[in-house]
Amino acid sequence: MLQNSGVTEKRELKSKFDALLSLMNSKRLDLAVKRKAYEAARQKLCDHYLRSKPTTLPVEDVKTMLKRHDYYCAEDYETKEWSNPYGKGTVNNFQLQVGGKVIFDRATGLMWQQALSADYMSIAKAYQYIRQLNAQKFAGFSDWRLPTLEEFMSLMEPKISNNLGINPVFEKLDHHADIWTADKRSASAMWVVCFYEGICTSTASGEIGNPQK
Repeated sequence: MLQNSGVTEKRELKSKFDALLSLMNSKRLDLAVKRKAYEAARQKLCDHYLRSKPTTLPVEDVKTMLKRHDYYCAEDYETKEWSNPYGKGTVNNFQLQVGGKVIFDRATGLMWQQALSADYMSIAKAYQYIRQLNAQKFAGFSDWRLPTLEEFMSLMEPKISNNLGINPVFEKLDHHADIWTADKRSASAMWVVCFYEGICTSTASGEIGNPQK
């Protein structure tokens, strides 16, 4: 969502944002400076600025969020309380960057890891995996994190591609993998996304796959 600002200001910001994107693969900007400017521009310019801070989401809040963003979530016995089977989903604008290691979505301003860990893992192991990505500065960045449910559902497609509700620009996922988000449903349950079934649901912190940014 664009913030209210004058047309001239928007044009100037867009010009700066586009220039910043052109430098994503270069060393001409200090990483910290680049990320700070990028985040500020993202908040002002992206069509869908999404909550990035983890929180605890009760069912009613998930139902409201899905409808507000017109996200798709199939209806089944697990999701009937919050499903949104007529949601159209986000019109993503994906671009492969950093040699195909990451996918940038111009519609949301989010940058995603293109290929996931193949391991099934608990939430604790998922956070350990992310710490390793940051220690290694994967794709040149050291601020990888679990996405919120709101962010992750921006990838959900109502039209199934390759038997999965996610664009095939991403590496093919395990068909039965649930993917951790950073959001909790309760003190003992986390929200997860399952692209195979086209849903978001919740689970205890057991062994599932796979994390993303």
